This record gives sequence, C-alpha cells and structure tokens, in this order.
Amino acid sequence: AVATATSENFVMVNRKPCIYLQPKDTQDVVTAVNFVLKAISAGVLTSKVPLTVCGGGHSELGVMTGSVLLHMSLLNSIECYPSEKKVTFGSGITLGPLSRAVGKHGMAVPIGTWETVGCGLVLQGGVGHLTRFASLTADNILEVEAVLPNGEVKILNANSKGDDEELFWAIRGAGPAFAVVTRITLNAFPVKSLTHVRSIRTLTNASSDAQYLRKCEKVLRALPNHQSCDIIIGSGDKNTMAVGLFPMSLNGKEFENSVMKTLEFSSSDIQECKYYEYPGGSLVDTAGKSEGDDDVAFAAQTAAGVLTYMRNLYVDELSDEAWKVLIEYFMKRPTDMCSIALQHTGGAVRTTEAGSFKCRNFEFSLVIGSLWMEGSNMREKCMQWADELWDAMLPYGTGTYPADVDNFRRPDKVESELRLAFGENLERMRALKLKVDPSNILKGTYALID
Repeated sequence: AVATATSENFVMVNRKPCIYLQPKDTQDVVTAVNFVLKAISAGVLTSKVPLTVCGGGHSELGVMTGSVLLHMSLLNSIECYPSEKKVTFGSGITLGPLSRAVGKHGMAVPIGTWETVGCGLVLQGGVGHLTRFASLTADNILEVEAVLPNGEVKILNANSKGDDEELFWAIRGAGPAFAVVTRITLNAFPVKSLTHVRSIRTLTNASSDAQYLRKCEKVLRALPNHQSCDIIIGSGDKNTMAVGLFPMSLNGKEFENSVMKTLEFSSSDIQECKYYEYPGGSLVDTAGKSEGDDDVAFAAQTAAGVLTYMRNLYVDELSDEAWKVLIEYFMKRPTDMCSIALQHTGGAVRTTEAGSFKCRNFEFSLVIGSLWMEGSNMREKCMQWADELWDAMLPYGTGTYPADVDNFRRPDKVESELRLAFGENLERMRALKLKVDPSNILKGTYALID
C-alpha cells in the first residue's frame, strides 16, 4: 500500500508509516483526523509528525516513518462547468487527468506541467503554461472544502467571513499547513489550442551562451501575456550539453517577427495542437510522446530507481553574469540527468494577489533538478550541487516555492526559507496556525510553529 503513495518519489520507498489510510470521502477524512487527535491524547501516537497527507506523491514530505499516512487518491472526481468557466475536483486528482477532462470541453486550467503531480501544487502556488496568462493556480481557487485539524469541515470561498475568510486567504498559498483539503473549485479558461516551437542550441562557451540567453530574456519579458517561453538547460540528444527554448502562444495567436528572429525559429518550425496535448519541452526528440512520459519530461524524474532532489527559486531580471552562473554550474553537473529549467511566468502573476502566496515580482520559476541512480553513491554530490547552485542564484532571487521549504533536509535554513517564501505574510500565517492547529498535527509541511 505504501508503494502506491511513494511511486512518484523513489526516495520514500523505505519509509514506514504506522498506519495507512485511504479515505473515499470527506467523512472518512474527518474520521481519520479525529483518530489522530485521540491517538495523540492517549499517548499512543508519539511521532514528531503525527499526520501526513499524500496526493500525487512527488513531495517526500507526504510520507514519514511513524506517522499516520492519509492517501487521497480515491477522492478523484472531476466535474466540469463550461458555461460557468470553472471545474470542481477531488483533492486526490492528479494534473494530467484534470487537464484532459477540462480540455474535452474546450477549456484549460492554470496548473503545473507534470501530469502525475497532485493538489499540493494547487494549494501552494502552481506554475505552468498558463501562468503568464492567468496567474498562479492558487490565485484561481474559487472554493475549497477543507477538514481542519480539529475535525471540523469548512466550505471556504470569497463569501467567507471572520476566521473562515482568513483561512481561505491562507489556504491559497499554504494549504497543506492549515487543513486537509478534500475538494477544490478552480477557474477554467477558453483555451482550445496552442502553437508551439522547439528550438535547441548546443552549449559551447559559458560567456557567449550567457549573452545569447540574456538577449532572449529581454525579448521574453516583452511578450504579451498569451505568449510564453520556457527555457531548459540539460542533456540533449547523445548527451550533448544543450539549451532549449520552447515558445508557445495560446489559441493560435502569431509570434512577432522580431521574436522569431531572436529565438532563432521560423514559421515552418511552428506546430499546433490542442492545449492538453502539448508534447512538452524536451531537449531530446519527442516525436509521438506526451508530456509527463518518463523518457520525455524533465529528465525521467519518476523513472524507477531514479532519485531526485529538487530546489526552486523565483528570479526576476537576470544579468549576463547570472546566466553565466547557471551555465557554468550546469557544465559541472554531477550526473547527465541533472537539469535546470526556467518556467516563464511574469505577466498576470505581477498584477494578481489573491491569497497568502507572497512573491509576485518574478519572470521565471527556476527549477533545479538533481537526479541520480539508486546505488550510484551520488546522493551527497547531487544534493550538494543543487544546494550550491541555489545559493549562487540567491542574490538574483525574489522568492521561493513554499513546497521547497524542507524542515528535515535543511532544518538550519527553515526560517530564512519561510521568510523568502512568505515575506511579510509569515507572522499573519503563524497567528492563524496557532488558532486552527495548536497541536501542530500538520507539522510535516512547514515549521510555522514549534
């Protein structure tokens, strides 16, 4: 049973929860939370993290030894409302099925790009191909059903008042720290198709490559919100060191000639597909594949035997020197599977502030993916490489993804990372946490309180 919860994050397979629970509805979640509270009171549950919640299973914080594991996969309903431009779904759903379900109605939701990721992303920010156009996933939450740490069920939305209004604010950016969310309603947008390009360039010299990427960045910053361009630095065909630019435009809107010239593509390179069938940005040939396949998307993160350590930093304008730092670190990557991705954001993110997610002044979400094979003895080197690159880019950072805060791997840096993630919102969140979760049964997310 635990294998189901850990299938997307191989590092967790040896963890041993004391009890595994798989709720089929909200009442089951209430029963589970009340059980945990009684077990703590009786002194039979003594783990420092009493309860963990697992959705897609990508976060290693979803499974802990000695904890009660609540796996949400059976809460997987999806209800689409095209006329109201919204979708309601259970919190056990993953992003791939959700995207395809709304896509069949000619709509798209602003969610992440990895189809097996769960609702932890939805509740903690959420960056994807619609971010520049529609802002973060959390900004588009219209309503949630949530089970509080005392077992109470709440329906939270824009009409909530008092403490419920405060909870709705907090959950849109830091949901896992405040409640077990069971159902979510999101905005959906009429996006039927997109045009996209795959432009690959071999890395040759850190200085000249950095100048080229800086030139591209200036063009990307000026794109209209319906257009974006992710950048991936990684291993291409035959393990060549490469950088890929992946421009895309919603609903067939054309690229300016100046954009095509700078990004080095022509009209013959442009392809069109349904939004939910986008093949994804890959440095290797992906003909006939779909985004999320192990041998296509982001260096086979979920392939069996591949261990993963991810770091995230939000960055705004990057200098030639910053681009050079990225390229030089990539050139000394510990394994060929390591990658650096810059998801293009900006746009609507800068002008929207709907919940507790604080950082708004960023053009890219920098994702450092450090991967190695089980049994290769590369864990320490790979983690060190990712941490050192993150530290080197910190002077250019404006914030970090809340899910990147790790109480267990980097306990000495938790406070500074929380400050970077939530800024001035942190004290307000801590005051609310003391109200709704004084026993801290959801401690496995962030250390908002001791």
